[in-house]
Amino acid sequence: MLCVELIAWRCTSFLVGEYNQAALEKEPIFAIADSIIFMDNKIQGAQSHRTFQIAKMRGVNYFDGIHSLNISKKGINVFPRAKTPPQLSFEHLGERKISTGVLGLDKMTSAGLPLGSSTLIAGGAGTGKTTLSLHFLMAGLKNKEPSVMVTYQETPDQLEIIGRSFGWDLKKYEEEGLLKIIYTSPVELDIDEHTLVIKKAVEEAKVKRIVVDNLRDIEIVANNQVRYHNFVYSLVNFFKSKTITSILTTETEDLFGVPKLSSGISFIADNVILLNYIDVTSVIKRAMTVLKVRGSDHAKEIKEFVITSAGMEVKI
Repeated sequence: MLCVELIAWRCTSFLVGEYNQAALEKEPIFAIADSIIFMDNKIQGAQSHRTFQIAKMRGVNYFDGIHSLNISKKGINVFPRAKTPPQLSFEHLGERKISTGVLGLDKMTSAGLPLGSSTLIAGGAGTGKTTLSLHFLMAGLKNKEPSVMVTYQETPDQLEIIGRSFGWDLKKYEEEGLLKIIYTSPVELDIDEHTLVIKKAVEEAKVKRIVVDNLRDIEIVANNQVRYHNFVYSLVNFFKSKTITSILTTETEDLFGVPKLSSGISFIADNVILLNYIDVTSVIKRAMTVLKVRGSDHAKEIKEFVITSAGMEVKI
């Protein structure tokens, strides 16, 4: 009766109640309502995670799925879930190649990485994933290319210390506005909110190069392979739509031999580079393998590399 009266009064109304998803099929009010919004609060690990979902909106197209929500001093903030961009043409990508910042790797990939492509760097702890990523960023920064470093383990101060050990002044590029370091603790990470932070930084700075280090932290936080896969797929395609050349790193469990690339992420990337340790006459050495470069020839051999005070050097 109340709903009928409200419609007659041409009144836009919110009816608030405590229901669960099962009530949707049982309670008459849900059939009468023009729109239905579910808000939930679940425990994930040691944290609570608020969510927002539109279950019904009569006569209107809406963004379905479960979205993140938080409450701040400004009120309620909703962060839409990661979504694959509309079908885009990437014919312009790969028309030229750009340097990785490591001369030997450029030779292995036949003159570098295709412009606008995505590269997965996989390797165990300490194999050099972050060092290679910084080489890639420095190659762009020296050419005045706006760049972003997304990190979940090293803070900006720690990255600046790593950079100085190789003679790179990351702080200078930050002050010039060419480099933005986005650090988020994996303990406090919300994937949907984090996606918007990355996209905003990319669009504001007209970024040319970006590094996400490391996807393993995202995978743990997602706690759901479908959600994790969707995050990576949508983010990679967003970068491509902006002609941004990206590097994403991931941790592998096996330090020696050929480790397995988990979670089906390797096929999303255009290029895949594997870093691992090898045992050469009882001496541990680092090795690099280019597993694929989409649309381009590349070296098939396993190459040894070293990390010195000048950075990474591949022995060709």
